[in-house]
Amino acid sequence: MYRLAEIVEPDGSSTPESGNTVVFNLPPGAMTEPVLVTKLQAEATFKVSVVRGTGKLIKANAVGEVEHSALNPGVIATIRPGDMYCYHNDGDEELILHDVAVPAYEEGDDAQLYLMPPRLLPQREGYNSCEIPGPNGEGAVVYVPQRFTDLVANAMRLPSA
Repeated sequence: MYRLAEIVEPDGSSTPESGNTVVFNLPPGAMTEPVLVTKLQAEATFKVSVVRGTGKLIKANAVGEVEHSALNPGVIATIRPGDMYCYHNDGDEELILHDVAVPAYEEGDDAQLYLMPPRLLPQREGYNSCEIPGPNGEGAVVYVPQRFTDLVANAMRLPSA
């Protein structure tokens, strides 16, 4: 679904110098798993541009603002630490995204979100609890805006939480 890539300029330099790139290939109807950006550098960015196809970005920031925006050629979306996001190909052709991470993406810079049923966990109005895996196998609970999880469930055609 995605692969690390490197863009080499005509002069032989790679882009970006202090980062790396990922290319996402999403067939029609596919989506990436929802993740939380856990990268510690506050100035870090993931700039995502559309190479081909159309789709949607479902994103929530650290203060709970939710965005559901179109991904079309020419659009550049920015993902930052603390953001939760996923990409959804709602078009008829393959969606190809080019993601430039500065500083370079490293293992552990994001964590997959697992929606949890409202069991014994304390709930917050307008939020769902999700679990992210910890480095030693233990999980941590994070609260995700209800609208974000509803948009993800709708894109996956699942019943909303």
